[in-house]
Amino acid sequence: MEIKFLGQVVLLGFLATVVQYLGFGCLVPQFVHYAPNFALVMVVTLGLFRHSIVALWGVFLIGIEYDLLSDSRLIGPTSFSFLSIYIVLVNIAHLLILDSRLSLALVSFLASVLGDLVVFGLSSRMEFWELDFVSVVRAISRACLLSLFMGFFGQQIVTLINRVDNRLTARN
Repeated sequence: MEIKFLGQVVLLGFLATVVQYLGFGCLVPQFVHYAPNFALVMVVTLGLFRHSIVALWGVFLIGIEYDLLSDSRLIGPTSFSFLSIYIVLVNIAHLLILDSRLSLALVSFLASVLGDLVVFGLSSRMEFWELDFVSVVRAISRACLLSLFMGFFGQQIVTLINRVDNRLTARN
């Protein structure tokens, strides 16, 4: 059952990355860096509502897929940032009111900013204080769009993942 759940999470993460990079990248190439990170939506949802070693492996594999399909020079920084976000969310999930759209939006905003900072810190050779203005604007706009996306569609995404989990549980 857990292996099937892992496979479905990895497949959903793969589809999210393909939609972001191939869908938005082909339609509007300049928008791909400002689009909400759909793979991060999966990570936030798993971090808030699914606490298991299988979900941790799923987050790791989603990060690897993201690095392989994106224009990243390295394989691993996104996976490390997704794992960091997942671990932080697992540890603070019991403190949050998760039925509120505002709390989902706020957590998504902070997770997006944290993820972008971790990836930038791991994949950049320049010092942290030498951030250029465009990178900062991209990170903030991406975080804002992701928080709006999670505010509007967060409950539906959680429901979708719970349905997948319930179907797998009902089969066994």
